[in-house]
Amino acid sequence: LPPGLATQQRHFLLDFHAPWRFATVDDLRPCDRDVDRADFLLRCSTVELVASGHISMDRVMISNMHRALALSQVGGTLSDGERSYAERIHLGRALLSDERFMSVVRHAVQLVLEHCSGVDAAGVQLHARLAVGELCSGSFRQSVHTALRHLVTQAFAVVLRYIDRYSNVALSHRYPDLWLSMVKNESVFDAAVVSRTARIGTRLAFRKGAREDHARAERLNQAAGNAEQRSATVHFPFSWRLITVLFAPSTRHAAESSILPAGASAEQQQQQQQ
Repeated sequence: LPPGLATQQRHFLLDFHAPWRFATVDDLRPCDRDVDRADFLLRCSTVELVASGHISMDRVMISNMHRALALSQVGGTLSDGERSYAERIHLGRALLSDERFMSVVRHAVQLVLEHCSGVDAAGVQLHARLAVGELCSGSFRQSVHTALRHLVTQAFAVVLRYIDRYSNVALSHRYPDLWLSMVKNESVFDAAVVSRTARIGTRLAFRKGAREDHARAERLNQAAGNAEQRSATVHFPFSWRLITVLFAPSTRHAAESSILPAGASAEQQQQQQQ
């Protein structure tokens, strides 16, 4: 019961035993769908809520493109104009208008959500933990909506962080058909591999995942060899996926074996290497 006033005190005992009836009101707005009920929001996983249409994944990705790009890191040596934040937004929006790209990203975001969602030791879903934690905003239903948008945006940022490595998105307008055909090729962009290393949820968990991904990119950059070889990773679409294979000793050995005749002398082999 409300507290008493200075001129009038209340002396009612708040007791929930009979004949009292009590209920917890989370949101005064009516539930037009079953997916809006609190028990449904608590029971279903993040992936199930997104798949059920609780929010529109496409709408979230399009409206939060600028935020997802800000959360993803950029590397490489392209011109400042091509690497600028405004240019990245322009190119990203152009890609999102292409269903070939959207189908790939939609699938990748789904895999990231599947990998990262789930219950903790107490049986609480990821979105519910965020809704009662750092993303609490209004009623539980409203907080869950906020958490779902937050998780989809983070998952989208994880995918973009990989696709846009070495400013790769900037190359989409140079070689549009080649770029789109490569992003659809699982040998080039394997969404399952990207999802297995993804971390989303709290801001701390996401930042940790970003640091780990940056460390993996640095190791790849060092393994690429000399500066001339590393520069190739920013001038051809998805070339960091090819550069380690092209400059690997096994690749060179296979190429030399296909050129040199069987039983070639050591002198011939040395001349071919030179």
